[in-house]
Amino acid sequence: MNWTFTGQAVGGVGAREVRSLTTADLDVLFQPIVDIRTGKLLAHEALTRCRVPEFAVTPVLFEKAVDEKACGRLGHLIRQVTFERCTDKPLFINLHPAELSSRWLVRPDDPINFHEHRIYLEVTEAAVLANFDLCRSTLHEVCRRIGAYLVVDDYGAGHSDKQRVMDLQPHIVKIDGGFVSGVENDPEKQAFVRDTVEMCAQLGAKVVAEFIETQPELDMVRALGVDYGQGYLFAKAAHPPPDHVWPYQDSGPRSGKMPPRARPSGTMRAPAVESRGLKGSGGVAARVTAAVRRVTGGGPKVPPPPSSSGGPSSASPSSPAPASGTASSTRPPHEPSKE
Repeated sequence: MNWTFTGQAVGGVGAREVRSLTTADLDVLFQPIVDIRTGKLLAHEALTRCRVPEFAVTPVLFEKAVDEKACGRLGHLIRQVTFERCTDKPLFINLHPAELSSRWLVRPDDPINFHEHRIYLEVTEAAVLANFDLCRSTLHEVCRRIGAYLVVDDYGAGHSDKQRVMDLQPHIVKIDGGFVSGVENDPEKQAFVRDTVEMCAQLGAKVVAEFIETQPELDMVRALGVDYGQGYLFAKAAHPPPDHVWPYQDSGPRSGKMPPRARPSGTMRAPAVESRGLKGSGGVAARVTAAVRRVTGGGPKVPPPPSSSGGPSSASPSSPAPASGTASSTRPPHEPSKE
């Protein structure tokens, strides 16, 4: 998810303020995240939309909320809509970085405290790099309190300091969609995905590939060791939360045994390590950084911090183990595979 938007918001005299929005102005859609080894559903990601025309582009909505110092209130409203619409499923819930310093998130009446299923709390890699101490303290507090799982989203988009991202001890890492699109034809993207899987395995973390739109993309990320997938190939975002399509119809678990997932030579998933650092894996980190720079053609791009601003739960057999959530995802409409 990219919180940056280069266009101009629609506004002017008489324009709505974010502080004036109510739950009736907000919409939330849901997109499945699937275990690509078994075809089973892991959870749905909640994706925010706004019915007010000047805020129809979601990043514009949050940019205006940052300007008004209203991200906390907006996030609270989004969570109200999210958990009212989906009461019976595990959910991935995104948190805007400006919310981390807001007291709304830790209020005892926040809707996040009352969801009876697993919550995966997402924060972007860029937010981690720009607000590391705040991310670590606030997110870990919320995760411990409600038993949520911590997720780093858009991994690879920040282009720098992979060690710092992993120091946050995420339980799940979502690879930026730019490294998934066309991965079957791009050896450098394949190298990035493979090294990310290896790095996360050493940390005891799971990996999600976003923006999967074609069968060859799914086949490749599966062969490279990715755990979960999300994108148009499985389902478009919708309400009510949609069922997902499982493309291995002739060999998947619904009609027989799925072919075993191939792992890269020399790569094996290690048990979680207590420190969860990158000790002894500096070569992997270096390869990941090199792959990012080759694919993106850029160096470090760390945005400045925004101008404003749990005990582990029991995991089901198809879910990852507990980590050591918050506002719904706000995917920009220009990211087609996640709408």
